[in-house]
Amino acid sequence: MKVYIDISVFTKESAIGRVSGNVDVPIVPEIGDTVDLGASNEGHIEQPLVFGALLKVKERTITVDSDTEIAITLSDLTLATRDDAKTAMAYLESRYGLVAEYWDEENMRVRTPD
Repeated sequence: MKVYIDISVFTKESAIGRVSGNVDVPIVPEIGDTVDLGASNEGHIEQPLVFGALLKVKERTITVDSDTEIAITLSDLTLATRDDAKTAMAYLESRYGLVAEYWDEENMRVRTPD
């Protein structure tokens, strides 16, 4: 089943951006559930999400007349450095096909998957 996910990405000092898009899940997550972004059919990853792979579902929206029926907002992904955050966002783009939107001045643009 496909759900739309939305994750804001931060460091302790600044807002970096967000990643969002449709992902496949075996069941529809509910508020309070934990989503593991570090596990895959290939096994558990070690980097870059080793300290941020488990995110809680904060909000769940049932969408009317949409390709994706359920949208979930996950807890914020907070990483140690700006580079760690950007690496994690790039990983989520390549691994799950999400779209990263960078909020910092250096990358103030929306990136789309190839």
